[in-house]
Amino acid sequence: MTPRDPKRVLRVYGWQGHRGVGVTREIMAARSKAEVARALGLKRPAQVFNLSETGNADDIATATTLPGVVLWRAIDDRDGEWQATQ
Repeated sequence: MTPRDPKRVLRVYGWQGHRGVGVTREIMAARSKAEVARALGLKRPAQVFNLSETGNADDIATATTLPGVVLWRAIDDRDGEWQATQ
């Protein structure tokens, strides 16, 4: 059995963003921080505020249903629906 390539493992990242509703919590299932930055139209992961891998089970369950899609909601809307970016 061949070990998994760690660069191919899907992870869920979270960060703080800003949209028309104000400050947002954003998540994305991706293989790297660089992939997240590209999805946001940025050149480097360092340009994404507080970008880190999340251990939150709800975030992981939500983001892994739509890999590669940025999901967001207002930062104080903990029970609201996640919105998918187009």
